[in-house]
Amino acid sequence: MAGFALPTVLISSTIMLVVLMVSVSSTAAVRVSLAAQYYNSIAKNAADAGAVYAKSCLKANANTPTWTNPLTPYTDCSGNPIAGPNCTDDANIPTAACSVTFNTVDNIRSTFSVVRPSVDAFGKATEVVSVGTVDLLRKSGGNSWRKYNQNTKMIIADPIAQILVVGGGGAGAPNLSGGGGAGGFLEGTFTMTSGTITPVTVGAGGLHSGNVALKGGDSVFGVFTTVGGGKGSQRDTLNDAAGSGGSGGGACGYSTMNGLVPNGGAGTSGQGYSGGGGYGNIVDFGATSAGGGGGGAG
Repeated sequence: MAGFALPTVLISSTIMLVVLMVSVSSTAAVRVSLAAQYYNSIAKNAADAGAVYAKSCLKANANTPTWTNPLTPYTDCSGNPIAGPNCTDDANIPTAACSVTFNTVDNIRSTFSVVRPSVDAFGKATEVVSVGTVDLLRKSGGNSWRKYNQNTKMIIADPIAQILVVGGGGAGAPNLSGGGGAGGFLEGTFTMTSGTITPVTVGAGGLHSGNVALKGGDSVFGVFTTVGGGKGSQRDTLNDAAGSGGSGGGACGYSTMNGLVPNGGAGTSGQGYSGGGGYGNIVDFGATSAGGGGGGAG
């Protein structure tokens, strides 16, 4: 049995050596993977920084690209080098002024490059693609011996505006007659599409035509239309009813010269309210007759 001792020891030692080598190899692979994740995250941050920089340049020029040469950490919004070190010279590349980040402890440098973006038919940018790069630098000379790249794509969306549209107010009528209604009132959001013209109309206030009041003008902003305010009814004009509108006009004080039941005009749903009714009679209109107020909006 003693003759088997040496082979057994050799076999056991070989197995242990193989296990150790596998363990070392696995540890090295994990280390390489973690290092790659670390460098790629820095490259991604650099790409994000480039996208934000490009977006700020576009915002300053109504989304029209101003650069032909790529944007980098050391160029202005026209792609021209900013005053300082010559960052295209290899001797100056490993410096903080030419980088997004520059780490002398780990000898790494990150930067970005943003080429001129694609544009629509109106010359407006549609998306930005930024490439972030991490260079692993040699301690002697500062030359790059390995690179990690990550991309960031940013869609340039049309801006959304908060809008408020109000119609023109209706005219009130004189002599114990009804007040004019307020113009319709709408709030909402509106997508501003580059290169297009948005129709806008500002409604005028209602006028008078002789003794008869007139409705206010409608206001328009794109797809939003608010109705002008209704006119007030005239006490001394036969069958002159209070007008409907964004908000209804007020009715006149009751009189046989008008002949109608003094009801206020109807408002438009979602934009305003009905006008007030009138009060009184022909006998004592000076004491108790009164016109109704126009409807409010909001």
